[in-house]
Amino acid sequence: MKKLLLDTTYFLPLIGVEIEGVNSNLVQEILNAGEYTISLSEISLFELAAKGAKIARKMELTYQDVLRGIDTIRLDKEIRIESWTQSPAILETSFNIRALHSDYADCIIVATAICSNDILATYDKTLIEKIAKDEEIIAEIEKINPEFRIWLGDLKKKSLGIEELKK
Repeated sequence: MKKLLLDTTYFLPLIGVEIEGVNSNLVQEILNAGEYTISLSEISLFELAAKGAKIARKMELTYQDVLRGIDTIRLDKEIRIESWTQSPAILETSFNIRALHSDYADCIIVATAICSNDILATYDKTLIEKIAKDEEIIAEIEKINPEFRIWLGDLKKKSLGIEELKK
């Protein structure tokens, strides 16, 4: 079974944050389909708490909502939480991606996907475009995980391999 790492955005509905254009049931639909082992970077749990705290300050969300959602994710036996400290390659790759992108949490998420998964699902098209244009990062991905693929947005289109990303 292919390992699919989902970016934080896909989990926002689980803490009560609805994002326009994001299917709030997508994680459950992927789990129900049984085609992929689902994972997320442990840094995504921090991102969920941070985004939840920002929204909660506006009184649209309570910390209990955020905690309940994070616990739902943490305790779901079908969702693997990937530690960014599990492999030195993750940290090294995230440092290299950081040269392209200012949000280091995103860099860790992408690096975790590259080093530990088959596919990354993300809505961050800008970051993926930056990676696709950087020959050194592409070479690093090809060395670490030559079969690595990226799935963008709502996952309706097919995932893209390294060669397809460069086009």
